[in-house]
Amino acid sequence: MMTESLVHELEIPQNEVDVNIQIEQVLSQVKQLEILIPDMDDVQNYLTHFPDIIGLIIPICMLVKEKFKPPTQVSLEVYHDPEIIDEYISIEIRQNNYDRSVMKRIEEIEVQYEEDLVGKDGWIIVTTDFQQPR
Repeated sequence: MMTESLVHELEIPQNEVDVNIQIEQVLSQVKQLEILIPDMDDVQNYLTHFPDIIGLIIPICMLVKEKFKPPTQVSLEVYHDPEIIDEYISIEIRQNNYDRSVMKRIEEIEVQYEEDLVGKDGWIIVTTDFQQPR
């Protein structure tokens, strides 16, 4: 579970600011972390429909950036399941070379935030598609 101070410090109160402004602020911070957002409209649309996870985006992205240093490419995307109606935020890890530590580091990240997703309507995963950086 993420430390409360990290979440509290970075969370944008939803009742004080319009959701669209919150989304813009968060996505701007994601870009500052040098995380790609290949389809900005798709991510904005998802967060508009599931604003309860907006405050988790930056803390999770920061955890990813701590565990995966350059030249690892990180991107924030929306995964759309082609077989069922399901979608969620996917923070994709892409590297030139993969070793066994990649999945271990991803699991270490997930353990730190998975409890923060309990009861949320939106969902976030950190994963890799084992592809080369784009």
